[in-house]
Amino acid sequence: MKRLIALTMALGMILSCTACAEKNTENSGNSAPLAETQKLILNAADIRLADNFKSIKCLSRDPLGGNILTFGELKSGGYAGFSSKNDFGDYTQFRFTPQEGEFICNAALLTGGRKAVLTTLDGETLIYVFDRDGNIQKNLNCGEILTKDRFSNIYNCKDGFIINDDNSILTIVSLDGEILGTIDLTPYHVHGISLDSEGIPTVVYSGEDTTYTAQIEAAELVNKQECSPLTDTAYTMTAGFGEYRLAAMFNGMLYGLKDNSWVKLCDFIDNDFNSISIYSLTMTGENEFAAAMTDASGSTMKLLTEADISVLESKTVIRVANLVSGDLVNTPAKAYNSAKPDSPYRVEIKDYGNANSLYDDRITELHQDILSGNAPDVIRFNSEMTPGSFGARESIFVDLYTLLDKDTELKREDFLDGYLEGLDFNGKLLQISPSFSFKTMVVKDKFLDGLTSWNYDQFAEKIKALPEGMKINTWANQEMNYNLLLLMDYSEFVDYENAVCNFEDAGFIKAMNIVRDNHIGLTLEEYDSWLNESGGFDVYNEGQYINDESMIYDMDLGGWFGLRQTLHARFNEPATLVGYPNENGNGSFVQPSNCMGIMANSPCIEGAWDVIKTVYFSEGYYTDTNGVFGGWQYPAVEEYYVKQLEKQKNATYVDENGETFRGDKLWIGPDMDDIVTYYEFTDEECEKYDKIVREAAKDVRQGDNVIYNIIREETMPFFEGEYTAEKTAEIIQNRVSIYLSEKYG
Repeated sequence: MKRLIALTMALGMILSCTACAEKNTENSGNSAPLAETQKLILNAADIRLADNFKSIKCLSRDPLGGNILTFGELKSGGYAGFSSKNDFGDYTQFRFTPQEGEFICNAALLTGGRKAVLTTLDGETLIYVFDRDGNIQKNLNCGEILTKDRFSNIYNCKDGFIINDDNSILTIVSLDGEILGTIDLTPYHVHGISLDSEGIPTVVYSGEDTTYTAQIEAAELVNKQECSPLTDTAYTMTAGFGEYRLAAMFNGMLYGLKDNSWVKLCDFIDNDFNSISIYSLTMTGENEFAAAMTDASGSTMKLLTEADISVLESKTVIRVANLVSGDLVNTPAKAYNSAKPDSPYRVEIKDYGNANSLYDDRITELHQDILSGNAPDVIRFNSEMTPGSFGARESIFVDLYTLLDKDTELKREDFLDGYLEGLDFNGKLLQISPSFSFKTMVVKDKFLDGLTSWNYDQFAEKIKALPEGMKINTWANQEMNYNLLLLMDYSEFVDYENAVCNFEDAGFIKAMNIVRDNHIGLTLEEYDSWLNESGGFDVYNEGQYINDESMIYDMDLGGWFGLRQTLHARFNEPATLVGYPNENGNGSFVQPSNCMGIMANSPCIEGAWDVIKTVYFSEGYYTDTNGVFGGWQYPAVEEYYVKQLEKQKNATYVDENGETFRGDKLWIGPDMDDIVTYYEFTDEECEKYDKIVREAAKDVRQGDNVIYNIIREETMPFFEGEYTAEKTAEIIQNRVSIYLSEKYG
């Protein structure tokens, strides 16, 4: 919550502040529009250097000299830099050995073939300068510039160096290590910094509603000019080539700055590599780039060159619906097209709406396409758009059981017991999901008196028995306490298959009264006080649960790592996954992720199925831990579920003395680097929680935002004392009944 508030405040500052250290050389006028897209298709070829990198720190290009520096940590040990021409033919190299405790920030290629390495040691910022032959020329101590051991950039400039700490503070350092001045960009949104095509340090930033480029001269910004408006920070920014001053990746797509307009060069959808893994890129020639990427073996180098677009014309296009903005929406296309460049199919994303359109409007547009026979082949569902929201009884989606039953690679029996049955509708599998998150309540054993699950009465008893001063949870205010009510198994009052509900049930009425009568949730005054005192960020080891200040933790976790770490770090004593209160047993359940369906009228059902299988039921999906795919989710497929559990079970770490122990690291705190703790997942814990998660996987709840919002709207007057629970239940019953009849009847 603190981070959300901070981000909101920061955005307000960015939009309102206009002060910065700059000369009055502004070239004002209307912001240049986005130029017409130049469609590039790129192929990737391996770049081989003398040694393989464990981790590439940077690609640095001297646009005037035409040389590129590749610097990083080698698999064989130590650090090295390789300087070459744009074609990566002949190269020279230099080695760098850090001192004990020294942190490597980055490196840069300087004019004349020289190189600079930026490090920190004991709070001081160091710059090592090497000549063109790789011999150390200078060792500069610049004092306390960088405050933390983390990624920072160094750039070449006329007077020496520019050091960029987290895109906010630019420090200008002379060739002798003297600080010449600073530029504070904190009020602005900084999109990126790079040398431009003429070798001039340039920053791209936004203030108010306008985006600017400005050159860096001494400790000032000069030649400020408006350019196409931007909203995203660049993944990587580099000097351009030819007609492009700069090149950058925004939101997973490649742009070039031409005449102050950002031209979209490539969306990476049709390439034979997965652009998601690109983290550093430099332009090496006309429509040509070098990229540092990650794969299972570490960092790799790829030369990206323009491909013949005609090779795509013979492929059958599989269209995947996209209703949200952002790079992740292109993931299916990028993943499939890169994984299967020789496939007879090619994935395209069918965009609905734009970044400024309302989500409901995008859904309406998709519905219209379905009615007109212009629907995409593949639909990605979520809580606001389920098969039922299209009218599930109309059979507009393929029964995926028919595809599973004849598939030779993926079968029904490959999934966890009961998972597919929890997804299907009237015996038809209209959607399929490769992974899920696990939802439950966690309470210390000492407050449960032997309970492993609870009904509404038992839940109420425990709330009434709370020790003085103890809260039920850490976060909810009274305007948000309906959330807890919603999680009290509302699904037991809804029957989708028969399109009926029973919110006038005594259990639902009891749940409402429990939430209201037992002060579940802080008052607004209490909530504001908690925010001010705690900052709203519940650091595990300094949290409310260890100190018995709060009792119930509402757990929503995507995988075994999170479960293990949360139980150990947040509670630090025996605790039980007790589930949400209900009348039918353990109230733990799962929510599916990446639910996909195929339109029944698709002209290429087999191709659509191949796309879903390749992208969402592959080794890569289940091992990816960048948050893009499913690496942080529980696999729904038995084979990968077991592999993920075994990985956590067998996790080890090496201590400062080089000894190996069972367990894993935990990074916590606002900067995710404040606390490092090690926790072991014992055999007994693995067996215990494996059973719990497997049982929960039989209870699949996708969520239904329509019902959520109805309950929210109608319970708020109840919590304010305007209606009785019985009257509120009657109103909810009527509204939900109408909704179910319209969508599922």
